[in-house]
Amino acid sequence: MFIPAIHGGQSSLQLIVDGNETNINIPLSNQDTRRNHWIPVEMTFDASRHKITVNVNGREFTERRLAFIPKQEVRIYFGRIPDSPITDVAGVSIRNLSLTADLGDQEFVWPLNIQSGNTIPEKGSKQVATVEFPEWLSPYHKVWEKIGSREAEPIPGIAFDAKRHRLMVVETDKLSYFDSDKKEWSIQRYSNDFPVSQNHIQAYFDIWKDSLIAYDLRHGKPYHFSKQKKEWLPKWHADSGLKLNYWHHLQMPDSASSQFYTFTGYGYFEYKNDLLRFDSERKKWINVPVSGDTLSPRSLSASGYIGNGKYLVFGGIGNKSGKQALGAKNLYDLYEIDLGKQTIKRLWTIPDNKIGQHFVPAHSLLVDKNHEYFYVLGYPQFKQNSELKLYRFSVNEPNFEIISEGIPYNFIDTRSSADLFFNTYNNEFLAVTRSENGNESSNIEIYSLRIPSIVTTIKENPKASEASLPWALLTIIGVALLVAIVTGFYISRFLKKKGISQQQKTNKEEQAETISEKTNSKEIQVPITTEKRNTIRLFGKFEMYNRDGFEITEKMTPKLRQIFLLMFLYPYTKGKGIGSSELTSTIWPESDDKKAKNTRSISIKRIRSILEEIEGVEIQFKNNQWIVITDDSLNCDFSKLLYIKEKIDRQKNKDTKNYETALLLSKQPLLPSAKFECLNDTKNFVISDLIRWLTDYAVKLDFKKDMDKLSDIADAIFNLDSLEDSALRIKLNVLVRKGGHSAAHSVYQRFNASYETLYNEPYPVPYQDLVS
Repeated sequence: MFIPAIHGGQSSLQLIVDGNETNINIPLSNQDTRRNHWIPVEMTFDASRHKITVNVNGREFTERRLAFIPKQEVRIYFGRIPDSPITDVAGVSIRNLSLTADLGDQEFVWPLNIQSGNTIPEKGSKQVATVEFPEWLSPYHKVWEKIGSREAEPIPGIAFDAKRHRLMVVETDKLSYFDSDKKEWSIQRYSNDFPVSQNHIQAYFDIWKDSLIAYDLRHGKPYHFSKQKKEWLPKWHADSGLKLNYWHHLQMPDSASSQFYTFTGYGYFEYKNDLLRFDSERKKWINVPVSGDTLSPRSLSASGYIGNGKYLVFGGIGNKSGKQALGAKNLYDLYEIDLGKQTIKRLWTIPDNKIGQHFVPAHSLLVDKNHEYFYVLGYPQFKQNSELKLYRFSVNEPNFEIISEGIPYNFIDTRSSADLFFNTYNNEFLAVTRSENGNESSNIEIYSLRIPSIVTTIKENPKASEASLPWALLTIIGVALLVAIVTGFYISRFLKKKGISQQQKTNKEEQAETISEKTNSKEIQVPITTEKRNTIRLFGKFEMYNRDGFEITEKMTPKLRQIFLLMFLYPYTKGKGIGSSELTSTIWPESDDKKAKNTRSISIKRIRSILEEIEGVEIQFKNNQWIVITDDSLNCDFSKLLYIKEKIDRQKNKDTKNYETALLLSKQPLLPSAKFECLNDTKNFVISDLIRWLTDYAVKLDFKKDMDKLSDIADAIFNLDSLEDSALRIKLNVLVRKGGHSAAHSVYQRFNASYETLYNEPYPVPYQDLVS
């Protein structure tokens, strides 16, 4: 049991046996109890000596006053004990559970993960352990949490002090700090005039000199901030000759030489591959020659330090010539650059047809301690309103995976930026986005993500398949505890027989269709905001919330969900409800009539029981047809779609509010995770209608006054159909009018490549014809 610190004391883990305290009380340091930190725990039960030993972080604690009974039932709880009158107990999270017996000769491992569900087969013997009422932590390692935001000047400098875990926002009149531990902002004003132009501030934090550096893209003169004097030094005024040629460049401070380098960039319609170093004696930037492999000119790349004056450089957008007029393509290659030796080495390249959704990385690249993986934030640069996602790449091989959900990101070429940092104290990623908001200022948003779970490869024990667990010496090892996550979890272990009783595998889906109606009072529910009460969402992630604001999505098994959605969506294309025979043949095509009828009856009864928790929705059987009926007390995006379809198509009501609803719905796909073939026709009809309505809406708008709205419409249409011509024309003209020529060319090149892949011929309309 976790005992929190009181009055400045020390927190601890205490072993409780049958409701009584023991001698095992393990003090925990502040390092042990920090966020997202796991504590390795090993418990050894020695029945012959009547003792329990607990090892925490290499420290052993023993209780010898126990009397074990042969063939005794043992239950081990982490946190609250079920059915105990003591409820005010800190929850505990666990992972990597294993049991060993006979001094390690026998080992049983149960990997706890959400994919295995609540019945987990042992790695070797396949004997099953059961998890009751878990709150799985893996979703918390995929979804970014917004922890801070601020309005700032149009192009402020952004840097991160890793030692103090704080973000710094550099503006012309002040320096703002964001403490990522406390999630608090603080401000420091300057005592002298800021030497860098408001619209061209670049910043980085030199971890070796413990110094904040800022410089101007037009002249490039670096200045460091004196914390004592609260001013920027030195006060030089010589021209450095950078001349705005290097937007979206990489920053590379070198600890060995105490020099500051920049690499790649874009300016004057050209991509760059120049390595530049600032010469503090000559007070100007000089071009550094490099040897080795050739890195093609590019911008929008990422770089990360790996030690000994070396950096990894990944990806970007560019071409071999560097000339934007010749088109640009996304690059997915990895290089190692040695600043000391002034050499470049290509490590690998991924062909762009192996990527899927094309993207460019945010500026920062993070490498793990063993140099096995690196992490970048990626986003499609050809979309304004898109998402940043966290990618993990192998350093040694051209392999990658996306390991997070998205962060909203409005990419506007030079008027936006994104960075990735890491808080080592709390083991969490930090993402920072900046986007100009159109009124001479920008929005800065900060997100955090718990470090993703690492899948551990466990060596198979050849003895495990036939082993039993004698009571003489039993050790629970590999358990890691994470304090202060509210959950209920316990392990039951029955040792009355040799071995572990084998639980028969069952088909969960069939079981869900035939079991009787039950409600488990011990189920843990997490309350959410009132805005989600009585809510059903079909666009984006399928979600259901009851009248009290609790999420009840998981109460719908995949089969029940398929039945409910078929009933709900059927009238969109057919204009009426679905008959019993068609419902049965669609959902249970191979079952005999009697069994299918019985299963259908039980399933609909269970769906109705779930829907009783939500106001404003019910299933009715009218005129021999099943139909889902809703009213205004239900918050449902699909009901809104049905409403605007009635207004726009049938009543010819062209009210702007109806088009705005269509635009809002189009920003997320309809049921992207629902792989039910019976719903495909309806989903296609919805896409066709939304594109038609959005195109009509675009025609009604004023191009000069409504460019932002038109850009949103284009992005929404692309989200529905990536090869829709009307969206391409709108998007290109908006970007060109806003000065985003590079982004416009990228959008056209990507569209053309996708078109050629699908139709085996180039897109027939030239770029100039679309933007003329």
